[in-house]
Amino acid sequence: MKEELKLFTEQAGLLLQVLNQQRHDWLNHFQVLLANIQLGRTEDAQAYMKRVIDEAHQESLLTRINSPLLSVFFLTFNALHNDLHMEVEVQHPVDLSRISAGQDEFVSVTTECIHLLHTHLDPDFSDVPSVLVSLHSIDGAIHIRFDFVGKLRESIATEVENLITRAKISGAHVAEQIESENEWVLELAFPCT
Repeated sequence: MKEELKLFTEQAGLLLQVLNQQRHDWLNHFQVLLANIQLGRTEDAQAYMKRVIDEAHQESLLTRINSPLLSVFFLTFNALHNDLHMEVEVQHPVDLSRISAGQDEFVSVTTECIHLLHTHLDPDFSDVPSVLVSLHSIDGAIHIRFDFVGKLRESIATEVENLITRAKISGAHVAEQIESENEWVLELAFPCT
């Protein structure tokens, strides 16, 4: 019973952290809008409101990918981590239940890739590194693309190759892979049924 209570307490603490961050973000949005309105900058207020609406639309698409675990991972990452900023973009509705090998391996590969980026950040990079994760369906496959901007330690290379090998075993293929000093791109395509 003590272990269950400890786990529940930890989960409740994380949930409160996420809720506090979301409340903080929404208050910031309202303050920016109010300031623009008070200064008579209606065009700026409209452009900002459009950006907020687009973000909310992306969050809505994320909740409908048919993977609650991955949806929660994406929607809470920034509230729980301040050393890597993640933006997720879903191009049209994506249904992960259509993946031929099953969505468990897709979820595992996706979260592990983000974990590798997070744990291999080079602390000498001056800005907060960022990763854009894009999900889309095309040509009978679901593609996931990671566009990382920042600096990574060289130690990531072997672990990424192991991750790619694992993804290939589950039927995925590498659609694109780029590595440079301050940019890292990996796109994997998982076939659908």
